[in-house]
This record gives sequence, structure tokens and C-alpha cells, in this order.
Amino acid sequence: MKDFRNVQAWCWMAMGLGLLTGVGFAGCGGPTLCQVQGKIVYSDGAPANDLEGYTITFDSVDQAATSEKPGVSASGVVQADGSFRVGTYQPGDGAVPGRHRVAITPPVSLADGATPPPRIPLKYASFQTSGLEVELKPGLNPVTLTVERNPAEKAPGGKK
Repeated sequence: MKDFRNVQAWCWMAMGLGLLTGVGFAGCGGPTLCQVQGKIVYSDGAPANDLEGYTITFDSVDQAATSEKPGVSASGVVQADGSFRVGTYQPGDGAVPGRHRVAITPPVSLADGATPPPRIPLKYASFQTSGLEVELKPGLNPVTLTVERNPAEKAPGGKK
């Protein structure tokens, strides 16, 4: 009977330690994420509503990848009205605070048909060449990104 009590005592201690450890980790939480409510507009001020389905990616400059750790990025999909939200761990949950380089990439065509030409210059598909950068602070961050139309694309009304 004495052995059973020792085993029972060890089980209770292990369960208590597990509970305390779980509560301790739950209290730490992950990094603070900043909500991003964004929109893309063209240099003439028109909403970029033809970029629906493009992917927008925020790459943290302050938490960039090193040989010891991966970088932190957030991404989202541009909606029909040119708006977007980004997520780091889940869709729309936000991005880490600080400076971010931004890339906007066209959707991948999975159909056997011809791939349409991109609506914006391909320079926007790379963090190094897009020229787009934002600073995020805790809380809600309204972000407006201004891009140029692809020279091959005509603006509404037939103007180039």
C-alpha cells in the first residue's frame, strides 16, 4: 500500500507541475501583432481594384532572417476593391511591429490557358525592387500603398 501512495503522490506532483507549466506558457503569449487595414491605389489615385487575387507580403526588416533564426513575414490577398489584410500566423491576424518591406505578386495561373500579363510592373514582386516600405505600430494601422500601372496596361477610359 505504501508503494501505491508514493506512485500516487508522484502522479499528483507531475500533474501539478504540468498544469503550472502550461499556465506559465499560456501567459507568455506570442509576439504582439499589429492589425493592418490596407488598400492599394494607382499613382493617379484610382483604386487598384483590378489586382484582385494578387498576394501582398510584408517582410519584417527588424526581425529579418539570420543564420540562427528565420525571418518574420505576413501575407494576404488583395480583394476586389484593392483592399487587403495580412496575417503572420493566421489569415488577417496582423504583422509584427516595426519596419517592413512590401512585395505584391500576381496570382499563379493553374489553368492550361495563357497567363495574362501582370497589371503592375514586376518590380513590385520583389522586396529589393518594389520601393514599398511601411512602419507598423501596435494597434490598427491604416496602410495605403501607391503603385504604377504596367505600361502595357491601359487605364480605364483608354488612356495609357
